[in-house]
Amino acid sequence: MLRKELSRFESAFEALAEPVRAALLDLGPRTPTQPQALAIPRIIQRKNVLLESMQDLTEEEIMALSRARRAADLVLSYGRRAVTALLTWGVGPQTAASILAKMHTQDENFYADLLKAKLKYIQTRPYWD
Repeated sequence: MLRKELSRFESAFEALAEPVRAALLDLGPRTPTQPQALAIPRIIQRKNVLLESMQDLTEEEIMALSRARRAADLVLSYGRRAVTALLTWGVGPQTAASILAKMHTQDENFYADLLKAKLKYIQTRPYWD
């Protein structure tokens, strides 16, 4: 079973067009990740991967997807500031959204709020588990 899975992962890149495979060889990844191995064949068959795969997701995966969508929405709405906020340690999509909603007129205030959120994360993290 494991061997079959590994061969499926390795063959997912082989199904791609030659220019895409060449770019992959130049840029680094030699083997696809598990999500890529599952999605590439479906994409080539012109199936809607997001709708199909939603039925097979675990609760944890659905939460991760929801978090990723919230982060993507922030980047679409706020651009560079959203990326900066999301790259701040301890600032996730929910905290970033509340900081970005303040519509800071000066960068200093924006960075000060990010620093406050980071410090709050550092102080409260030991009590989360």
